[in-house]
Amino acid sequence: MIKLCKKCLYPITHPLGITFDENQICSGCQIHNEKFYLDWDSKLNKLHSIAKEYKKLGNKYDCIIPVTGGNESFFITYFVKYVLKLKPLCVTYNSLYSSDVGHKNLATLRRVFNVDINIYIPSREQVIALTKASLYKINSIYWHVHAGYTSFPLHVAIRNNVPLIIWGGNESTEQVGMYSHSDYVEMSRRYRNNHHLMGFELDDLENFDPSISKFNNQIYKYPNYKLIRQKNIRGIYLSNFIPWNQKDQHEFVMKKFQYKVSNFKSTFNGYEHPHCSFYNGIHDWLKYLKHGYGRLLDHLVREIRWNRITTEEAINYIKFFKPNYPKKNIKLFCEFIDIKENAMKFIIKNAKNKSFFSKKDYGDISLIYKKISELSNEKDHNSLSKINDSYFPKEEYYFENNLKNYSTFKPGYNSNEN
Repeated sequence: MIKLCKKCLYPITHPLGITFDENQICSGCQIHNEKFYLDWDSKLNKLHSIAKEYKKLGNKYDCIIPVTGGNESFFITYFVKYVLKLKPLCVTYNSLYSSDVGHKNLATLRRVFNVDINIYIPSREQVIALTKASLYKINSIYWHVHAGYTSFPLHVAIRNNVPLIIWGGNESTEQVGMYSHSDYVEMSRRYRNNHHLMGFELDDLENFDPSISKFNNQIYKYPNYKLIRQKNIRGIYLSNFIPWNQKDQHEFVMKKFQYKVSNFKSTFNGYEHPHCSFYNGIHDWLKYLKHGYGRLLDHLVREIRWNRITTEEAINYIKFFKPNYPKKNIKLFCEFIDIKENAMKFIIKNAKNKSFFSKKDYGDISLIYKKISELSNEKDHNSLSKINDSYFPKEEYYFENNLKNYSTFKPGYNSNEN
């Protein structure tokens, strides 16, 4: 039997681990409520004190910020430079999945914030090999992205003697309430393994497919703990010090710093991950098949918790939303990793968790979405229009991706362009 949170609708089968209280309210909702009553001024003062200690070191760079061409990058960079008054070195792992808007945003971030960016670009052959291994082993195309994004900043920190890394939101806190904001949890090898890497380290993939050992894969390994301790490296999350509100933050950087967004068929929220050609396509579809829900529910949960929509409106949105097999995006991905579409269809079909689907057709509505839909009495699409409209900004904030092509890297953009 599928059990849902009575407020946000998350299922008890959430892959990060979630608990319900006696009123069937999930741990994520309970921890989110801290945002409304914690003394955030005191927390911000604590963060300023931490920043001051690292500024005293007098290094060329006070901290490192992991960035992409989307997500939290613009807001973190703004906050670190203009609120904390630190000198950051931005660090980017180029996944080779970057979209046109991703390249545009990264070039804009470099220009408007006047920051240095250290970029690691792996070979396409290496990315293809790692992606195929993780796809076959754990049905994920994103393992190398998470591995590179979470380890490369530490390698740069050690090499450049920059002991402070500043991350944005801690997803385990934000989604399922694994920690309180007052725990001040920091990045760790264990958290990275359990959450980002889905329990599979590079050694596991190399054991599964020894051929990938021919590449220099050190960048995907978390540095030695002893070395991290010697260099006093720590990674803090801004979401423990300020109330993390992705919608407001994205709209702020769109207006002030020329951050560009996109439209996606899989969710109303085009603010996040516009930089990736595959995140809201095949990656989200695999998540849907494995867990019975996709990014759409993650975004609706957040809207409910911030009281921007009601639980009933989210229920009605799910009722009228039809998950669609992202055929064009999957075809594009097949071209990128050089795999036959029929082989990809076989992999996708076998990725489907039968616990969440009642029919053999992998395009079927999941049992979780059906359960949510059954709670609705609405007969029109009012909820869809309201929620969609709340995430449709002015045309000037959009940058249309060329979905016919993926791109690995580009030379940048004219500094006179907006």
